[in-house]
Amino acid sequence: EASGFLLWCYLSLNQEGYELALSNVAVREATGMSKDAYDTAVRLLIEKGYLVQRSGNKYDFYQVAQKEA
Repeated sequence: EASGFLLWCYLSLNQEGYELALSNVAVREATGMSKDAYDTAVRLLIEKGYLVQRSGNKYDFYQVAQKEA
């Protein structure tokens, strides 16, 4: 899915160890994706193991999936 790749690219631009509260508004403003596309992208990255939710809107992001798809 294109929106998942776009979100992965957006998150990959952050420096390793950088802490970021995932904000749909910030991502949507930076990338131009719709709310539905953002929601789909987050779900996809979680399912594939690139995003691991820690608490609230805090996630660990991995450039390499942490589990088999």
